[in-house]
Amino acid sequence: MKRIACLLVFVIRLVVTIDQLNSVQGLSAENYTPSTDLQYLSDNNYWYTWKVRANDSIGYGEWSEERSINISALLMISLPVGSVNFGSLGYLEANDSSDNSPSPFVIENNGTVFVNVSVNSSAIWSQAQSNSSYYQFKVDNVSGEAGAFSWLSSITSWFNSPINSYVVAIDSLNYSDDKDSAEIDVRLEVPPNEGPGAKSSTIIFKAELAE
Repeated sequence: MKRIACLLVFVIRLVVTIDQLNSVQGLSAENYTPSTDLQYLSDNNYWYTWKVRANDSIGYGEWSEERSINISALLMISLPVGSVNFGSLGYLEANDSSDNSPSPFVIENNGTVFVNVSVNSSAIWSQAQSNSSYYQFKVDNVSGEAGAFSWLSSITSWFNSPINSYVVAIDSLNYSDDKDSAEIDVRLEVPPNEGPGAKSSTIIFKAELAE
């Protein structure tokens, strides 16, 4: 009896709900990983449908039953450097963290999607209870991770810290491991008539899905 070798090659047809069609052919493995990340998320009411059919080098079989895939966003950020300590400042003295003295905040995107990061802070000075040049911030690159966020649409020049309100500081922070971090520098200047004593401010960083 003569044996005939038969190779089954699978074709996967992937359809997203905005009528984008993608077919992958010539697969012989039991699993398949797309070469690029799937960008259409169930968070935005998108989903993918997929089906497969086999080819035995003679012809194609019937398409399988159509199935669906939902891709959900994972929003997760962390602060590898979560506090900034200015030590002592003299009357009317100013200092900032752009020279790494003190070290700036470092924020990292640990999720699976691009995120916008908003900043909200409480007042640090008794003589400057609202937004002012006495308490400012800006965003900068982490060394070796340039391009981790959209520079032109992020706040990269000194900006008055928003007191009890939010402002988007970082636009489209990447989630790729080699480029997923940003620095947030802080600038303080002691205002006139500010009394002595320990001063502190609470800063909240909020991540939202970048659209």
